[in-house]
Amino acid sequence: MSRLDALNGLGPRYPHAPGHVHGSRTSYAAARSVDHSVSRLEQVVIDILREHGPLTDEQIQAKHDGLENLRPRRIGLWHKGRVEKTGEERLTQFRRKADVWRLVS
Repeated sequence: MSRLDALNGLGPRYPHAPGHVHGSRTSYAAARSVDHSVSRLEQVVIDILREHGPLTDEQIQAKHDGLENLRPRRIGLWHKGRVEKTGEERLTQFRRKADVWRLVS
């Protein structure tokens, strides 16, 4: 939360809280009604990491059967404190370094 938000009495902002259209009461109400638990695809990432251990985003994606991109879901889990970097790096298929992610215990 920024200092300006704190001064204005506003709560956490996206991505730490569901986004909404500013000035719209209905959009704000809808954002506040969102369940703060993990989404279906975030649960897919959790299940993959639980079953296969620490992985890169590329490795997580390779374990997924669906077409959805899981990297944004891993980022969401990172913002929620559910996953963390291991400090290890692995090479991607294009020989670039990638962070390795694990579940927070």
